[in-house]
Amino acid sequence: MSLNHIMLTISGINSSKCIQCQKCILECPSHLFTISGDESYKEKQFIIFSDQYSLCIKCGHCLAICPVDAIKYESTSELTDFPPNWKNTKPDYDSIHTFLRSKRSIRHFTSEPLTMDEISAVLDSMRYSPSASNARSWKFMVLTDPQLIKELSTKVVKSIKFTQKILKNWIVRKLFLFGNTRKMVNEPGFFVSINRVLEDAKNGKDPIFFDAPCVIIIYSPKYGNLAGCDSGIITTYGMLAAEALGIASCWIGIAQEVMMRLPSIRKLIGIPRGYLPWSCFVLGKPLHQFKKLPPRDPLSVQWRVKENE
Repeated sequence: MSLNHIMLTISGINSSKCIQCQKCILECPSHLFTISGDESYKEKQFIIFSDQYSLCIKCGHCLAICPVDAIKYESTSELTDFPPNWKNTKPDYDSIHTFLRSKRSIRHFTSEPLTMDEISAVLDSMRYSPSASNARSWKFMVLTDPQLIKELSTKVVKSIKFTQKILKNWIVRKLFLFGNTRKMVNEPGFFVSINRVLEDAKNGKDPIFFDAPCVIIIYSPKYGNLAGCDSGIITTYGMLAAEALGIASCWIGIAQEVMMRLPSIRKLIGIPRGYLPWSCFVLGKPLHQFKKLPPRDPLSVQWRVKENE
């Protein structure tokens, strides 16, 4: 499944509608709108759109800012107005802050499957996530087949078991691991965590996807250092949308890491060559309801302000 095909083309301006407010000029990130005509006489000026070098990133800023719908465009979906009284019903800061604080990473789910409508609603909200230059290079793999999820979990566990076997060799740890990786492996709790995963798998549990009914994998080509950032943003959109629907979620970093490293596992689930998995998360109905909002440490922030402020 792909969300990256933006069927939007800006073709010009309807001069009979344009009131020359110039908001399109101010808001276009690619600077494709300009004033033409006699600058001495406003009535002889007009705004033009020109994209000779295909710089339009299809963000829709011009459509959203124009107060008189003067932008000419073609799209597979329609430009829509805000719902009535939207500004009056928009959640206030305290409500949003509490909502964000209440979001938990859930690892225990009921046996209730998710409907296609529920999953589609989450994906629909994810469409509106920002990305670098509006590239929207994501593609999505949605797994709801329990057998395929189980097979993927088993492959990840086998990879972890193989890694455990290699890292138990002190020569490998001493000669082939460096920096933070060596430090992590030498932590006392490292093998304890691995052993717990393997023990759960041995006892018939799913220590990777936690028996969640839906696994979503986001993959894209690598473009600079931003592919992972874009996937992180859209994943957060999805998890928050799910939370609003009463659907729990959890980012599965260990599965993402294994898929990132092993082409054979990417092939198993159909990720094509040249693409990498930048996110993997699960969705399901939560088994338990949390009663409190746990504390968090303050952020480490450096303020650089003018003197006397």
